[in-house]
Amino acid sequence: MDLNDKNELKSLLKELYEAQKRASFADRTIQVFTEKIKLTEEEAVEMLHKMIEEGWLVVNKYKIKFLKRPGYALNFPVVISKKGLKIVKEGKEDT
Repeated sequence: MDLNDKNELKSLLKELYEAQKRASFADRTIQVFTEKIKLTEEEAVEMLHKMIEEGWLVVNKYKIKFLKRPGYALNFPVVISKKGLKIVKEGKEDT
């Protein structure tokens, strides 16, 4: 997994969006996502940081430093931003 590859990161964002739709609560999204994609917690943390830096995720009052604590990343509430939703919807208009 190359998180410096924008296309791969966009693909992961789309998968994250699908996981968000399947999860009953925002703080279950990462667990659903990592189980489907088979990511380790460390890979999930790195991916979340990249997506937050890109402005694709909204973190609101949650402190990003908590992501690095063991066990916290899987319960980090994920909300995709307007910018992220534009990317998610990019390929759907063509179908």
